[in-house]
Amino acid sequence: QFYILLVGLSAGVVAAPHALAQRTAANVVAQADDAFGSTVGDEKIGIYTTVNVRGFSPVSAGNIRVEGLSFDRPATFTGRLIAGNTIRVGIAAQGYPFPAPTGIVDFKLRKPSTTAITSVGAAYGPLDGKYLEVDAQRPIDGERLGITFGAGRYLDASAYGSESITNAMALSARFAPNGHVEIQPFFSRITYRDDEAQPLIFTVGGIAPNAIRAGTFFGQSWTDSKGISDNYGIITHWRNAGAANIDIRAGLLRSIWRVNTAAADLMLNVDSNGNIGNRNIVLQGDDTYAATSAEIRFSRNIIEGARKHTFLAMLKARKASRDYGGAQTLTINTATIGEQDERPAPTRQVTANDAADRIMQTTAGLGYQGLWSRVGELSVGLQRADYEKTATSSAQTARAAPLLPSATAALHFSTQWIAYAGYTRGLEESPNAPIEATNRNESPPSIITIQKEAGVRWKTSNGMSTVLGVFDIEKPYFNLNAARQFIRLGSARHRGIELSATGKITSNLTAVLGNLIIDRRVSNTDGNADKMPIGAFKRQTFLNLDYTLPHFRDVSLSAAVESTSRRVSNAANTAFLAPRTIVNLGLRHRFKVADKPALLRLRTDNMFNKFAWDVSSSGAFTVNSPRRITVDFGVDL
Repeated sequence: QFYILLVGLSAGVVAAPHALAQRTAANVVAQADDAFGSTVGDEKIGIYTTVNVRGFSPVSAGNIRVEGLSFDRPATFTGRLIAGNTIRVGIAAQGYPFPAPTGIVDFKLRKPSTTAITSVGAAYGPLDGKYLEVDAQRPIDGERLGITFGAGRYLDASAYGSESITNAMALSARFAPNGHVEIQPFFSRITYRDDEAQPLIFTVGGIAPNAIRAGTFFGQSWTDSKGISDNYGIITHWRNAGAANIDIRAGLLRSIWRVNTAAADLMLNVDSNGNIGNRNIVLQGDDTYAATSAEIRFSRNIIEGARKHTFLAMLKARKASRDYGGAQTLTINTATIGEQDERPAPTRQVTANDAADRIMQTTAGLGYQGLWSRVGELSVGLQRADYEKTATSSAQTARAAPLLPSATAALHFSTQWIAYAGYTRGLEESPNAPIEATNRNESPPSIITIQKEAGVRWKTSNGMSTVLGVFDIEKPYFNLNAARQFIRLGSARHRGIELSATGKITSNLTAVLGNLIIDRRVSNTDGNADKMPIGAFKRQTFLNLDYTLPHFRDVSLSAAVESTSRRVSNAANTAFLAPRTIVNLGLRHRFKVADKPALLRLRTDNMFNKFAWDVSSSGAFTVNSPRRITVDFGVDL
């Protein structure tokens, strides 16, 4: 029925000639400005992701922006609402108002244009997954008023053999009564169910077990997760307001994640042959994570010939709550990982929630940005935060009122060479205790993070852009101790060198190359001083290529190579996962269907079916995804 609804929407919304293509024109390799991390539609590239920037998670830290404005977002965004995102670090953060350590993930909303268009996409894969999506935009009053709508249904198949069902929808409108004011309200919802828990394997000494067959589900079918993620709010932009020509941006967002059921499948004390010492399954449910956040920002531009001065004032606030703690722990006696051992579903007896967190924070800031054409740029800011968190799990109230300075600068030696540097001090959230912790979901207090960075950018005459940067980040370190309790174990320091090279090598070949050399150290991790944290690696390299066939301009070939050096798999740094290289290949064919632009893509990920273990920061081993083929089709009507 959901598929019938989507098809009906795709037929009913179209009432005008097609606009510029959306889905069929998306190509993240061709559109990426750098190799630090970009998402366009469902395509992602880069050395960083929304949950891993320079070894930290900007999402966990609270460094999320929507159209440049700060938001607290416990609930996941759907691609039906979001057109894409950009990771802002290094030179990509130069001139960005009020930057943050741990990087920034800047999301862009889908916006309606002045022409009606409906984009339909369907796919089979990866594995046995499939999906159907519809995105539509429709003008109502020319450039003054328009709406966007999107819906999708996803039958997902995971690398560990489970299957789940996700429905997503989003609705947004844009109202621009004149050339000065723009207002965009939005709403999105994701519902998911039948997502069985992935077995988490904790081995003796952090030594990886022998290989098992990827794609085989050896969990329990009754460990389903089910929940709802809602995001709604409004963003406004008022250009040249009043006699002083002040630019005003403001936003309000409500984000709610309701977890009806959740589970963790913990396989503990596993030896190298895969024999399980003991197995615990933790059932949870009826947890709620919610946040309301708002920001208003004023900016005033003063232009003096080749110099532009921008003065900024900002006020933002957030109120967040978490209700959790109910659980039921079961013990199952099973022998070996990788082997299916289905047990009857137990009577669900999850206890009532007994923990809650409440966060209140307001932040005020002043800033200045100066740009001198062909000379350089300077950006300075100072924020004052008032923060309070009350956690019933620890019966404590934490308060902080730090000053948070930031400064970035760039010198333009020529049109080709730019040098940059930056310093940022931020107040960030610590990651919550993972589900495998004995104090699962417990929320540590906020932390102070300091980041220093510098680098150069070189643009060649043919459009290639190369960025070479260094960074140094310090923050408190939280992880599991020997008793699997999530606590502060010391301080972390991440230092690294990052390289990004993007652009056209020839008229037909576009490349995105990213390389990260990183030294991650923890001052004291459960008795192990000056060690690398679990999951750390020294090097990670990405290369993405997109090649358009010379005599068939509508056909392009793509290749992606990801290479990672060995990873640390225990706190003592005596066990490691082997280096690995994964190759992905693809083909993209653009053509016409009834004079409408269409796109057919064929992708093969992990082409050579490389088996490898992944290890989380808490020491849990999971299986990487096997070879998987995806065929998807899109058309812009």
